[in-house]
Order: sequence, then structure tokens, then C-alpha cells
Amino acid sequence: MEADFTLVPFGGLGNRLYAICSAITYCRDTNRSLKILWFKDHNLNCPVSELFSVRPDYGHVQLVDGGWTDLILRDNPRRRNFWIPKFFQRFLFDRRIYVDEVYRVASLRTQPDYGPLESFKHIFMVSYWYFHTTPDMWQSIVLDPRIEARVRQVTDNFKTPRTVGVHIRRTDNRFSIQESPTELFIRRMEDEIEQYRDDVAFYVASDSLEEKKKLIDRFGDRIITSMKPTSRNNKEGIIDGFVEMNVLSRTDKLYASSQSSFSELAHFFSGNDFEIVKI
Repeated sequence: MEADFTLVPFGGLGNRLYAICSAITYCRDTNRSLKILWFKDHNLNCPVSELFSVRPDYGHVQLVDGGWTDLILRDNPRRRNFWIPKFFQRFLFDRRIYVDEVYRVASLRTQPDYGPLESFKHIFMVSYWYFHTTPDMWQSIVLDPRIEARVRQVTDNFKTPRTVGVHIRRTDNRFSIQESPTELFIRRMEDEIEQYRDDVAFYVASDSLEEKKKLIDRFGDRIITSMKPTSRNNKEGIIDGFVEMNVLSRTDKLYASSQSSFSELAHFFSGNDFEIVKI
């Protein structure tokens, strides 16, 4: 028996979290059962079981790593799987929403082309974005205990009254490189020091070791960071990135690169002060 709603989150970690939190609260608000199928791929090579789970009081939700049968029947149809899953999905689901429809499905409550979504019994969606929002949607997931322990290892060493998060996105995001140069971050950090003096330190997250070294050279022991190489192509790199995201969420203020879902999610998780550093 299929769940009322089946979600395949797509893309990197930030994109998948947007889709997952949105689907969880949509199905809670519409009294639907939800099954979330997580597939490892080149964008995110890590099982969800090692990152987070759904809050235990959300009994209508299954969050599972997809198996071989799911790959054939319920994966995102695309060239690499010869669009084979799309054939089976025609029989399994009476409403199918694929990646190219995500932005058009701005609200699942009213669909002019299809009528209200509630009229469909079995819905299938591949999504990389949120399509239903509630104030508490970001609290619908719980960190794996091993992730939580690593986050606390870092935050327990915040020694100053104020810790500011700095997220500098570089290697694979040309918009962040062009619109959020490192010099602007340095100005914001200097403004923080001018205002708070010895009471402020900075937690720096970045996919560029070069940028981290630059800030360490400039600000010395005010910088808290990890110098491990980052990679989304292996499990260890994904876990390290998720730890950084959650540490950023627990800073007092977060300075973020332009067009980065990673830092936006860090802010959404806690509601801390947030500023996009942008030309």
C-alpha cells in the first residue's frame, strides 16, 4: 500500500532539507501519511540514517534510505535511469509532480491546472524546494545523536559572550563568488570587533580552505574553524558539512554568502540574526 504522499528530495543537502521539512508539515496539516525516499547520488553521497530523523511525535512520516526496488519504481525519472521509473509511477500514483514543476507548485492547496491537491489519493513528488511553509517546519527533524555530539563539541568551546557565524561559499557557486567577496566579510568582522572588542569571536564555515586561512591570518585566535577538506562526494564530507551547518545555527549572528541555501537553513533552524553579505 502506497503512502498518501511520497517524496523524493532532490539535490544537495540544503535543497533536500527544504523539501523534507515542507512535506512533513504539509502532510501533518492535511492529515496525510508521508513516505520520504532518500537516494544517494553524486550530489549527496551519504545515507539519511546517519544525518537526521523525523521528530518521534510525527507518527505519520517514514524517512528511509531508498532500496533497489525503490530505484526502479520511485526514483526521480531522468536520463541516467532511462526514465524507467516514470512508467511505473503512472500506475502507482494518481498525481505526479516532477522537478520541472516545483516552482509552479507554489501552493499545494490550489492548483488551477489540476484542482485542489487534496482530491488526489496517492501523490508523488520530486522536489528540491519548499512548497508549504509553517513557522515550526524547521523543527520537524532531529539530529542523529553522533551529529549532535560533534556540534556540541564545537559550541561548548565558544568562550566569548558573542560568537558570530561566517559562511563563505566558493568553489561551486559563481553567484556567491561574484556577489559576496571576502573583503566584505572582513569589513563586517572588523565592525563586530570595533563594537564588541574582546567579547566577540567568529565561527567560520567554508568550502574553501584558502578563505579560512586568509581569515585566520587576519584575525588570529578569534577564528574558530575546521581545516579538514570539504567534499560532497563522500559520506565524511557530507557529515562534516552538516555539523558546520548546525554549529552556524547556534551562533549569535550569521553573515552569509549570496544565494546559499546552506546558510539560510542554518538561520532557519534557530532564528538567529542573519545578514547576507552582498555587493
